[in-house]
Amino acid sequence: MITISYALMQASTIAFILHEKERKLKHMQLIQGMSRAAYWTVNLLFDLLKCLLISGLILLLIEIYDIDFPDSWTLLIEYPFAIVPFTYVSSFL
Repeated sequence: MITISYALMQASTIAFILHEKERKLKHMQLIQGMSRAAYWTVNLLFDLLKCLLISGLILLLIEIYDIDFPDSWTLLIEYPFAIVPFTYVSSFL
């Protein structure tokens, strides 16, 4: 269950980045006056919040069903901070 949800997190992150590249949405926002730093900061924060929400839901399910998964919170909280920047960097390849 955890593996599937994290694969979906990474897939949804990269799909959104590729969608923006295909439609040149980033270019349109930059033309309208948005700075590159603001663009990437907002995207990064949104993707991190999206991934942390999914992690929170998984932690809630683990707690509700009383599953013995010791120290799962460390994995579930730290993983989005690793996978989102990695996905951004690998999208340039």
